[in-house]
Amino acid sequence: LIEQWNDVRIASPSDSQIILAYTRKDVKELNEMARVMKRKDGQLGEDVVFNMERGERAFAVNDRVYFLKREDSLSVINGTLGTIQGINAKSGIITVALDGDDLKTKPQIVQVNTNYYKHMEHGYAATVYKAQGVTVDRAYVLPTAHYDAHSTYVAMTRHRNSCDVFVSREIFAYDKALIQALSRNRAKDITLDYTQMQGEFARQRGLILDKSPTLSISSKEHFKTSERSLESLLNQVMGRDLQKEQQKLDAFEQLCLKENPNQVLHIADSLLSIAERQAKSLARSFEPYSKALAQNRLSSEQKDELVRLMGQLPGDSQLMNAFKKDYPEFAKQAEHFIKMNEQHVQRTRAIDKELDI
Repeated sequence: LIEQWNDVRIASPSDSQIILAYTRKDVKELNEMARVMKRKDGQLGEDVVFNMERGERAFAVNDRVYFLKREDSLSVINGTLGTIQGINAKSGIITVALDGDDLKTKPQIVQVNTNYYKHMEHGYAATVYKAQGVTVDRAYVLPTAHYDAHSTYVAMTRHRNSCDVFVSREIFAYDKALIQALSRNRAKDITLDYTQMQGEFARQRGLILDKSPTLSISSKEHFKTSERSLESLLNQVMGRDLQKEQQKLDAFEQLCLKENPNQVLHIADSLLSIAERQAKSLARSFEPYSKALAQNRLSSEQKDELVRLMGQLPGDSQLMNAFKKDYPEFAKQAEHFIKMNEQHVQRTRAIDKELDI
């Protein structure tokens, strides 16, 4: 992971990057590894130690930094990234060039007085929890057993250009275990943890917990309601985020389609399954017959050609499903034509049999 991050840093220095992990311990180690790489290349100045909100931190000129708390006077929010341009050890002021975003590409220079603002960390890696407001060109994700569906979604939507996932086989020996962790719904786990904490909470404070059946049933119903509410809230939040990301993706797709239509169509075709590509080809061939078929004006030659064309559909369920999904109107016409043709064939055979032909 660090090697790829470093390769991109050297090859594309203008691309912003972030490494995402779940625990602070992992983030601390990844930040240290990234700084070692950068210092090895002579890209970092001399370390100056500051007393920050999370303890002592050594910062240097050219260090990447990450702001953890909103401060309007600095024009920063949780997740703002920047690069250190200068350090005044005597005054405690760090000069930072903030990363531009989609709207402002020119970096803004701010003076961070560490005597007052202490919510700053190294900006090479961050926890998924803290990364919810971050957008970078490239993201690198390190999944662990702590991940769930929500943290996976957050981690996988921080990038503009690429997102690479690095998996430890010591943690996830099989792909199935990885998939289960990344898609896990933790709303139920949260509720169970909450109910189990009642007894511990009371014991530590010398309280007597009423274990009467009435209270027990009431508590269970209460937490079931809380579970449903929490799950609903998570779904709503994730749904809104997904809708926003989809709108951005749609706008980007339209822009690409306008500027490079042939390339976009080629990419779209390459992403189709075999059945989808066959269905697309079949639809193109079927289209000239569609209008005549709807008006019942097919010539005998067109009928013969259409019989040949539609002959592959009944025996190929994947092709039929893809045709129905992507071209429902054509599929409806095709099914009707196939049915009518089969009836015609059966009648012809019956007549031939009667006439002993």
